[in-house]
Amino acid sequence: MGKATIFRNQKDWIHQIVEFFKNRPERNLIIRAHPDEVWQKAPQKIGNIAKDIAKGTENIYVIEGSAAINTFALMERADVGLAWVSNFGLDMALRGKPVILAAAAQYAYTGLCQTPRTKEEYFEVLVRTADHPPPHDEKAALEGKIYHYIVFKMMSLKSDSENYLAAHYRLLRNGMCPDQDKFYKILAGELSDKGEPLGDGSGKRPPDPFDVYRSVSTL
Repeated sequence: MGKATIFRNQKDWIHQIVEFFKNRPERNLIIRAHPDEVWQKAPQKIGNIAKDIAKGTENIYVIEGSAAINTFALMERADVGLAWVSNFGLDMALRGKPVILAAAAQYAYTGLCQTPRTKEEYFEVLVRTADHPPPHDEKAALEGKIYHYIVFKMMSLKSDSENYLAAHYRLLRNGMCPDQDKFYKILAGELSDKGEPLGDGSGKRPPDPFDVYRSVSTL
């Protein structure tokens, strides 16, 4: 997907975390393959790669994308979430679980997930977070909810994307140019639909944080 940072690619990341847990039998790793792997014609499926690498390792469990297992139920039982760029990371973090990103996820800017800068730091953060989970950051959580609200509630993928993939959108506060930043604030309800400060008689108000929370928690 062109979003690799500290690992060469997703396969390299899977290989290294599997090897990491192989050497630490006291810790368990659950790898949940993305359900998209069932229908996407990808040349390599991460679920199959993980199964081959982890074969025979008792503390590593690989769940295929086709398995009738609720990913959100797995989140509740996990101590730490490890995500590449999937929105799974954001969903898990918004539910109060610590999440560590291995690549440049679109929501990384929110500060809701940890983003190590090197491989060494990645595994140091993994151990530290598993042993001593950091406190939940409410400010970052609100930023994550606003991102979720914009991408999944306010944007029409059908009108802007030929293949309807949310992955092609990279909106962030204080973005790459003033127009992008203004667009973000309009969608977030911080500016009027004309890009003007609120209080100009438009009658529009920013989304209530609790309304945003409810829209996220009911997914």
